[in-house]
Amino acid sequence: MTTIIGTAAVASLQASIAGITAALQKKREELARLRKALTELQRVKSQFVSKEPMTEKPELTAKTWHGKHAKDFKDIQNDEIKPDYQELYQTQLAKAICDIEEKIVQLEKEIAALEASLSAARTAMSAAAAL
Repeated sequence: MTTIIGTAAVASLQASIAGITAALQKKREELARLRKALTELQRVKSQFVSKEPMTEKPELTAKTWHGKHAKDFKDIQNDEIKPDYQELYQTQLAKAICDIEEKIVQLEKEIAALEASLSAARTAMSAAAAL
């Protein structure tokens, strides 16, 4: 009778270990994808910052374009284009980066919990197998 109970316990623990291992693998893959996405978003944000001076192009001079239309154009550049451009990287990209960083921290905690569960299940299986 002890052997049947011990075998059932080992089989149950093996199934549990397999489930935890699969969940752990899935979380690790998700974490890797998020880290890759974070790196890419940080690169894109950096590019946005470096390209911001382009929002003031073309520069208008007396030789290229002047007068009321040139002033209107310059006002649009300064009052609409540049602030909208800055909004993209200062707010929208920054929020996306922050959201991903938070998700990474959450996944790291979930992975640590799964690793602890896996370790406990393996310890329990060793104990059950010794019976």
